[in-house]
Amino acid sequence: TERTYPDELTQKISSLMPRLSRFYGHIKAAPPSDIPHRAEEPIGASDLALSSKEKDSIAAAVAALGGTGPLPVVVASNAYSLLLDNWMCHMEALGIHRYLIVATDEVLVARLAAIGIKAALINFDGTEGDFWLRRMLAWDALIEQGVEIIQSDIDALWLKNPIPEFFSNTCFDMV
Repeated sequence: TERTYPDELTQKISSLMPRLSRFYGHIKAAPPSDIPHRAEEPIGASDLALSSKEKDSIAAAVAALGGTGPLPVVVASNAYSLLLDNWMCHMEALGIHRYLIVATDEVLVARLAAIGIKAALINFDGTEGDFWLRRMLAWDALIEQGVEIIQSDIDALWLKNPIPEFFSNTCFDMV
């Protein structure tokens, strides 16, 4: 069944925007009231926040990375592991070895662990709308932890390392 996002979701997104705009400029989001959601159950308040287990997973993955400075972050599922592999190869080729992968399934977490990469785990219900929401909540959790993030997509290949030129020692919130 198709549902629309309730007022709680609109309020949660609105509450996240000021924090996210610190890193992404002045974001203006259309109210999600017209976006269909294919969940079996209506969206509740608990769906509008990451669980403590998910937040702990993110914190543990960041701690395992060590280091400081802007952190490239991607969110992916095992279904897109080939694109993720390609993205990671480009990052490594550029000398960028510190990046965070937020996995949306345990299969990807296990696959990455097998090659020595600690990924964070967040769950989502398999719908596109929930993927976008959970991804934004992961960014919010990172920002709450004081992590400077560079959001990337696994299909956005980096051809040059932008961190030294655009993200280090800058007074800008959005680049």
